[in-house]
Amino acid sequence: MASATLALPGMGEDTIERQARARRSPRKRGAACGRVLAAFALLALASHCASVQPVGPPHGSASHAFADPQTTRLGRAFAADVKTHPGLSGLELVTSGRDAFEGRYAFAAMAEKTIDAQYYLWTADGSGRRLMRALLEAADRGVRVRLLLDDLGLEGKDAGLAAINAHPNVEVRLFNPFAFRSGHVGDFLFDFARVNHRMHDKALIVDNAVAVVGGRNISDHYFSVDGESNFRDVDLFAAGPIVREVSETFDAFWNSQWSTSIKDLADQPPDAEALHALRARLDQHIAEDTKFPFPTAFTGPELDALTREVRAHMVWGKASVLADRPDKPKTSEPGVIEALHAKIGDTLHSELLLESAYFVPAGNGTKRLCGYVARGVKVRILTNSLASNDEAPVYAGYVRHRDDLLRCGVELHELRPDARFVRHEWTWLKSRSEAELHTKAAVYDRRQVLIGSFNMDPRSARLNTELAILVDSPPLAQKVAEFIEAGMSLSNAYRVELNDDGDVRWVAGAPDALLEFSSAPGASLWRTLETDLLSLLPIEELL
Repeated sequence: MASATLALPGMGEDTIERQARARRSPRKRGAACGRVLAAFALLALASHCASVQPVGPPHGSASHAFADPQTTRLGRAFAADVKTHPGLSGLELVTSGRDAFEGRYAFAAMAEKTIDAQYYLWTADGSGRRLMRALLEAADRGVRVRLLLDDLGLEGKDAGLAAINAHPNVEVRLFNPFAFRSGHVGDFLFDFARVNHRMHDKALIVDNAVAVVGGRNISDHYFSVDGESNFRDVDLFAAGPIVREVSETFDAFWNSQWSTSIKDLADQPPDAEALHALRARLDQHIAEDTKFPFPTAFTGPELDALTREVRAHMVWGKASVLADRPDKPKTSEPGVIEALHAKIGDTLHSELLLESAYFVPAGNGTKRLCGYVARGVKVRILTNSLASNDEAPVYAGYVRHRDDLLRCGVELHELRPDARFVRHEWTWLKSRSEAELHTKAAVYDRRQVLIGSFNMDPRSARLNTELAILVDSPPLAQKVAEFIEAGMSLSNAYRVELNDDGDVRWVAGAPDALLEFSSAPGASLWRTLETDLLSLLPIEELL
């Protein structure tokens, strides 16, 4: 199996990661399928009502989360706090890329029994390779590793993933696998309704004692170390009963008929020799990547100190998981959006702060937001500008609702690609990179917080599976509100308004030196025209 390669998106030159960086940066999302497949929009509309059924061989034997987290090092570390806060969960807001990477790596290094990782995207760059090595090193210690990845973008990568799967303590499963393994065009043409359903969940669970849930995939762009573009994003480090809820969601996906073991998809099952060759290449790539800025060698005392620091910063509140089922397009059971409306609904009475990378309030979304404003709720929203987002169809979908939102009193802000706040968080590459928004977060009345993978758009609502945590905690709500408000400042975002003639204008700069723009700032004439054209097409349900 000498031909096996590390089968992670971004390793090959024809992967979605490299393709999307052709202009400037990846602009990825769980809804990426909708934009990657924009050329198939008419076909999708014709086949939208087709049956959505999983395909592929059996998923493999069932397995479940570790049942005794309190017996592990991480479980014991948080046991006293859990006991002191009965029924509550501990949560720490993670806004910096460094903390997000080091926390994941350190938790994996402390794993004793299990690691469960569920991601839409895992790229073979500096961050992805190091975190993959952390999983393999944990498996070497006897830790059971379950890795569940969405199959979009993994075409031609079966051999490498199967080599990872050859480790006796590792199993890799792919969600909703494509039938055509070397390329997806056939699936797009003949089975669009099924392959348009993707898994956008993002979670890392260690020993069923701690979890990381939020918006970040595994890629340099999410950890502030890419030289071209970096995402503004947030995660939650979690301990306590909420972790068991996240594990239940993971188990539901892992044991679903929508998830298939890579060993049942690869042409030839690799052996220990293939795994050894893959690990050698992995180590070589890491050794040659001398500019990676974050440490990956932690001593025992350093790991203990990191755990104490996480504990010290955690706030405790009532938390619940909002998650879609694996068979989301088929089920009539409520998903994330329905559960969110049921929990928030008419209880919102003073303020809604929303930050969403992709914001398309289709259906009743605009009516609902304007209804909040009409009853006295202050609604403020931060999303990507056209200049900070390569996904023109999504921006076009947002444009269709923008004027109505502004007229009814919703405040709109769009991230600047030169945002000062986020660039301050970048590593040594900050002088070269541009800012993009990937956050999915909301604050309700400065009391409840929603953080996860859910974008406020039709794809997250109806097509992709999503995972989020809803927390009732005024202290956490205040932290997230401050984060969102900082992103809305004029040094970080354009304020979108209607002028006296009813035309849209963008305002940026400092209070004493405001700049006004009559068209989307930073975007070329072609991009603006492209967006205007796309806004006329009936593709909103795909966005």
